[in-house]
Amino acid sequence: MSSDLTFDFLMVLLETKSTIPKSSKFLEDLYNKTLEYEAERTGGEKASYEDCKNKHSLWGMDKLVTEFRKLFVNKTAFMSLYSEYDSVSKKFGSDLAAGYPYKPTINQKSQKLDVFLSLLSSGSLMIPLS
Repeated sequence: MSSDLTFDFLMVLLETKSTIPKSSKFLEDLYNKTLEYEAERTGGEKASYEDCKNKHSLWGMDKLVTEFRKLFVNKTAFMSLYSEYDSVSKKFGSDLAAGYPYKPTINQKSQKLDVFLSLLSSGSLMIPLS
């Protein structure tokens, strides 16, 4: 099936203002028209959504729309909890950084260790193991 059909399906599933029977009827008609077009284009056997549903034990469109909307509403509510937490943690982190302007200083020992490690990692400095 085409990406246009997928897009149309998602748009109808996400549209919560239309009723479930109206959305499911529209999706079923859309699916049937797509199956008809594909059959004409390929010269295959014409089928309907009802045939596919029975053959593959698929849900009815009413159930598909209902279950998707429940899932989407629950997922959206769940995601909004994280977005609120994220904004609070960013605000808290920025307030914390503003209140404590700590700037570490590098002492002589740290500088020597950095030079030693860079020489060791580049292979310029060899340490005998025995």
